[in-house]
Amino acid sequence: MVFGTKHESVVVGLFQKKYPDSPIWTDCGTVVNKNYPWFGYSADAFITISNETRLLEAKCPKLGKTCHGLELFKGLPYVNVSKEGVVTLKEKHPYFGQVQLGMALCNLEKAHFLIYVPCINDVAVIDVPLDRDFVRRYTSVLFDVYFDRLLPFLVENSSRLRITKIEPPLL
Repeated sequence: MVFGTKHESVVVGLFQKKYPDSPIWTDCGTVVNKNYPWFGYSADAFITISNETRLLEAKCPKLGKTCHGLELFKGLPYVNVSKEGVVTLKEKHPYFGQVQLGMALCNLEKAHFLIYVPCINDVAVIDVPLDRDFVRRYTSVLFDVYFDRLLPFLVENSSRLRITKIEPPLL
């Protein structure tokens, strides 16, 4: 994780070289959609290409220090490589849900999943389109966990967890 955090800006910079005329926004903070304030997403960056804003999610696997190309992709637990060599994110991996939730909360149709490859000082890119059906299923599960499990747990254990009610100021 330290390696990834340390090199995240390098990954975004390498990707920006591929699109030198496209603006990139970094240090975006946490995005909270006003319609679903219990969800939040901290984007690595956004880029606008051909008047379309896209989410950038950067990962820095240690495997990229020694492998690149299909060898790298085949060694990553969150990537599918088809017989034809088409590379996609695995739907059942948390990174897929992370990217889909980010696109949904930011109202975006596309994301670029960036993988740092330091052994060749490059970035591999997996294009990820928004999958509305997945987002519906995923957010349904997240709703249930938040409202049916997490909130009741917090209420029941508020004193043990030192959660105190903040009184509104007197006017």
